[in-house]
Amino acid sequence: MKKTVFFIVCAALCLTLSGCGATASAAPAETPDMSEDNAHARAAYTEALKNLLEKNILPDGSKRGPETEYGAMEENQFAVCDVDQDGKEELILLYTTTVVAGQMGLVMGWDEAAGALRTQLREFPLLTFYDNGVLTAGWSHNQGKGGSFWPYFLYEYQPETDQYVKIGSVDAWDQSLGLEGYPKEVDTSGTGFVYYISSGETITWDHPVDETEYRLWRDKYLKDASELPISYLPLTEENIRQMTEG
Repeated sequence: MKKTVFFIVCAALCLTLSGCGATASAAPAETPDMSEDNAHARAAYTEALKNLLEKNILPDGSKRGPETEYGAMEENQFAVCDVDQDGKEELILLYTTTVVAGQMGLVMGWDEAAGALRTQLREFPLLTFYDNGVLTAGWSHNQGKGGSFWPYFLYEYQPETDQYVKIGSVDAWDQSLGLEGYPKEVDTSGTGFVYYISSGETITWDHPVDETEYRLWRDKYLKDASELPISYLPLTEENIRQMTEG
């Protein structure tokens, strides 16, 4: 049941973003050549995933708790590709076989100079990547007034630090829920939604904006971007081994 709920959430987020300016079709992210840098990275990613399988240690070094009641390890997923568009491969892990509060989406990069993995992002595993280094991360819950709109954080990759920086977060109020106090006067576009944009961690309900203003804000980051279709693999020993065997 828990996994079913998670995939419903994923579907809801995809529908939400497709209605907010995302491009429906896009070419797959190109995998860089197996240069020395990428070979070292793949070896490190392989070791990190093996540590998760064999020692219950996640790639960012945190310890995995007891998850036996939440599904098998292969229900988690991973991918290796250049999601931040810096010409080097990253490791993406969608770790979902735990309670909702413990689920995470990890993006790990390889720091060649330091000879170590670097955590670029740690978020809930509802991640959507774009070809300009921007990503959206859906919240773990939608317990506000958004209805069919799933709230999310928006991040932008910063090459100077090799990390994703949070730009802001968005929630909405769906008029069709029938909740008292819907600010109809703000909804000048007549869409039945008003939006709440914040640069912080939390949303307040003090400053609703019309869809036109929301789209202007989102278009600053995603207007000309296309979604990257990521080919995730089940977290199995065989799939991990194939990373270095070609």
